Amino acid sequence: MDSNDKSYERLRSFLENPGTVDELLLEETKRLLEDLRLHQAELQAQNEELRRAHQILQEHRHRLADLYDHAPVAYLTFNAKGLIEQANLTASALLGVPRQKLVGMPFQQYVHPEYTDKYFQYLSSVVLGSENSSCELRLRKHGGTFFWGRVESVPAESFEGKEASVRSAVINITERKEAEEALGESEEKYRALVESVHGVIIRLDDQGRVVFLNEYGRDFFGYLPEELWAEGVVGTIVAREDAAGLNMKDLLTSIAEHPEQYRQSEMENIRRSGERVRVSWTISVLHDEEGRFTGILALGTDMTKRMRLEDQLRQAQKMEAIGTLAGGIAHDFNNVLAAILGFTEMAMEDAPDRPDILRSLKNVVRAT
Repeated sequence: MDSNDKSYERLRSFLENPGTVDELLLEETKRLLEDLRLHQAELQAQNEELRRAHQILQEHRHRLADLYDHAPVAYLTFNAKGLIEQANLTASALLGVPRQKLVGMPFQQYVHPEYTDKYFQYLSSVVLGSENSSCELRLRKHGGTFFWGRVESVPAESFEGKEASVRSAVINITERKEAEEALGESEEKYRALVESVHGVIIRLDDQGRVVFLNEYGRDFFGYLPEELWAEGVVGTIVAREDAAGLNMKDLLTSIAEHPEQYRQSEMENIRRSGERVRVSWTISVLHDEEGRFTGILALGTDMTKRMRLEDQLRQAQKMEAIGTLAGGIAHDFNNVLAAILGFTEMAMEDAPDRPDILRSLKNVVRAT
């Protein structure tokens, strides 16, 4: 029993026993008044505390409502049928519809027709507690403008007698999707360009494993990228006997540290058939966004035909030089023969009476 209850109990006792009032009236009245004053003070303190708590609660509610309404993400609450029960101002702006008009509307009318089935399947899975809590949909803003939205949802607690509902956040991902599409188109153009190049394009990671080989390279060497990934370049496109003492990791480290020394190089490679080919390589060093070495990209040009043509040209030049030399020798020899012929004819004129000498001189003329 607290002090207030005791005071009331004493007051009741005095009223029931009036004979004692005169004796203790003054003392008990003072004590009673003091107890009542304290009780009033306690009530006032409690009222003030309740008022402050109510004010704090109101401020918290206001902050939460402000945070909910002006959050950078659209918040929506659906029932199991997909009807909108609640929406914040961001959702209203995202869909271009006043909030009061959103409540009670089926969300499916803001979903592109091609994605309606996907939306209902997703909503059902969330209600059933599926772990797949996100979905990308093509959404329609009031007025017919479409945009991409990512929906993140969780099932709301279902109270007794209350229908299950879903709380969702809708994020506009149009810029990201457009960037992905642009990147995809860029990669497709890049791949088409790479595949159309009349040369070998090969990419190695920082461990020396082949991660890309274009179509020309596959045809040229006779290997698929996954084969080179598994077996490595040594023993496939680089002959083992030519790679004696070659450590790919050390070579890649050297290329990464001194790329200018390896920018242009020419080496002998080997095809799957065993045919040796001469290839001129242009090498570029690759780095990630933080500047760390990630591998190399190399463009190879088949020099085999050119070298054969160069050998043929050198052979032709040798033959031409020999022909020129032979022509010079023949010219000098003809000059000597002309002199011999001239002197022989003169001797024939000087020896008309010597048949034996004349016969020999005629043989010389016929021989020249």
